[in-house]
Amino acid sequence: MEKSARRAVVAAYKEARKTAGVYAVRCAATGEVWVGRSADLAAQQNSLDFQLRHGPNNPAMRRAWTAHGASSLQFKPPETAPDTLTPAGCRDLLKARALHLRQALGAAAI
Repeated sequence: MEKSARRAVVAAYKEARKTAGVYAVRCAATGEVWVGRSADLAAQQNSLDFQLRHGPNNPAMRRAWTAHGASSLQFKPPETAPDTLTPAGCRDLLKARALHLRQALGAAAI
């Protein structure tokens, strides 16, 4: 790839809008739920998809993955953060919302 083309790809990646939010991973077979937060939900889903193909790092998720297969674990982003927040404000909001969802769903942290 030429330098100019590479620069264009890198610039487009940096300018792409990232959606921050809280997400849940649910095991359809057992009903177990894990809740986490991310500054980039698309990248987080990609990371979890990779982990599910190769075995999750989280011990409880690994047990569910081993017993029921990767297809039983489903990624769902229940809440997104507003774009108007500062990075620190977004981090604080996501932390509070993830804690609230964990308590409301009886979920574990990722």
